[in-house]
Amino acid sequence: MSRLPDKEHTHQFRFLGLGKAVRLARPAIATTIDDVTYNYCAIIDLHKNADDAELLHGLKKVPHAILAIIDIENPASLAAAAGVCATHIIATPISEALLEAQMEAIKSFLDNKPISLRSSGNDHLTGLPDAYGAGEQLQTWLEDGKQDVFAIMCGLRRFETVNTAFGPNSGDMLLETIAQRIRAFVDETIGKNALVARFGGRDFLIAAQGPITRRQWQFIAAELLELVSQPVVLEGQVIRLTARASLAKVAPSENAQSYIGRLVSALKQAQRGSVQNIKWADRAADGIPEHGYQLESDLMRAIDNDQIKISFQPQFSVKDGRIVGAEALARWEHHEFGKIGAAVLFALAERTDFTEHLSTHIGMLAMQQAAKWPETMTNLRLSLNVTAEELASPRYMETLREALELSGFDAGRLTLEITESALIGNLDGAAELLSGLRELDVKIAIDDFGTGYSNFLYLKSLPLDYIKLDHAMTGDIAGSVRDRIIVRSIIALAQSLELEVIAEGVETEEQLTALQGEGCQYYQGFLRARALAPEDFENFVLSEQ
Repeated sequence: MSRLPDKEHTHQFRFLGLGKAVRLARPAIATTIDDVTYNYCAIIDLHKNADDAELLHGLKKVPHAILAIIDIENPASLAAAAGVCATHIIATPISEALLEAQMEAIKSFLDNKPISLRSSGNDHLTGLPDAYGAGEQLQTWLEDGKQDVFAIMCGLRRFETVNTAFGPNSGDMLLETIAQRIRAFVDETIGKNALVARFGGRDFLIAAQGPITRRQWQFIAAELLELVSQPVVLEGQVIRLTARASLAKVAPSENAQSYIGRLVSALKQAQRGSVQNIKWADRAADGIPEHGYQLESDLMRAIDNDQIKISFQPQFSVKDGRIVGAEALARWEHHEFGKIGAAVLFALAERTDFTEHLSTHIGMLAMQQAAKWPETMTNLRLSLNVTAEELASPRYMETLREALELSGFDAGRLTLEITESALIGNLDGAAELLSGLRELDVKIAIDDFGTGYSNFLYLKSLPLDYIKLDHAMTGDIAGSVRDRIIVRSIIALAQSLELEVIAEGVETEEQLTALQGEGCQYYQGFLRARALAPEDFENFVLSEQ
């Protein structure tokens, strides 16, 4: 689709399913549609039959304006106008003079559209494509005959309260953080060729082409909502948003405008609902709830079928950049849904009371693989996440000893990462358990520090070695004065307690420089490396030596 010219706009009007009153005015305002149209308005009559919205599917070009004619007494026509993303609405009865005035208004609208909407196609805040750019990309796919196109429209909830409480600048920072998360997630799960766009305020569009099943797409949407709901630290406060999503597969002969309209309409329905957080924008079964039960059943067999895989995310010295170790991360390579990340994997395990068994299996796999690292890598530490269920088990110490013995991994190179929530309920019991682990020469790290209780009491009460700063704490350290002060205070506290600090989620050189200036010892993040498959991790380390 051609971009809009900066001058001398050509205006075209296409009439769809018009009633008698509109036909009377047609000769005075209509022109011929052809393949060189730059600006045009689609006029759709919904006041008698809201199903006429389907006529938009046949358009080969995306309208730059849509005038919907509605009946103010007919709720279906109002909903249909919203569903087709109408830019202008006029209610019956309509006089010829009123219609001509509306046409002049639309011409003025097309003449005076901001340059950013006509020629940029990018959102100035996040750098992602905006609604116009996304529409162009989708339309290009559809004009190229690609029918295996799926999309997700993800809408943040309670976002307005952030702007109210912290101001629009903080709201912008939150949107940037969410956009970065979504882009990284899509790159990892779908691929870099997928489309990620920001649709104005709080909505994001994700679209992909290729052989994807409905159940796979619904699962990807569920993972996306889980990611978006993870906490973000703003102005020293932990912000937790939730999100809803609408899903759709492109219909035959559908254009981008209609496709996006269906997604927008379904998202509004999902936002109004109190239970269902994912809504399909068609008449097929919305929830497809059986996929959850299937996954829970499949998880019970995943270990025996060798579907649980380990990847290693390198950890680096802030001072000189050398690799000092790696955190072991788990993923599930499902035969239908593809790669399932750790967050969803453990959420499913928790629902099936499978967490302890799964965690034990993951720890054994990671230690077995780390024990086989080449001689030049035997100085590297291995970090394992430990769940609350494992710590609560009276057999945990015995199980860990057995795993170390069977795998042949040196306990002196092992770091166990434990979340605050797993310790805070029973400090005395935790102190006893961690003291026993220290006797094995195992190191202890508090994971995701800064997003949970952040109770400094246990820092002095428990035998610890590291604090891991959550990515929400490090994300804005290079730009936010408050965030930097908070991180500085945490690092200073850790140093006074003789604890070392590992920063997660480091993605930019500015973040790394700021952490170095504050005295942080170690970091991990996409700046240097994502989580790598075992063979790729070994190659990466050897290439760095």
